[in-house]
Amino acid sequence: MSVGSGIGAVFVILYFLLVVAVAVLVVWALVLVIIFLRLRIAQLRGELRGDTGTVN
Repeated sequence: MSVGSGIGAVFVILYFLLVVAVAVLVVWALVLVIIFLRLRIAQLRGELRGDTGTVN
C-alpha cells in the first residue's frame, strides 16, 4: 500500500463523513420545519375558529 492510496482512502472516508453529516443536518432541518409548520397551521386554524389556543 503506497502513501498515495492511503491519503486517497482518508479523503474518501472524510468525504463520506461529510456527506453523512450534511444529510443528518438536512433531515434535522426538515423535521424542525415540519414541526413548526404543523404548529403554525394549528395556531392559524384555532384563530380562524375563534379559539383562544387553550386545550380543554
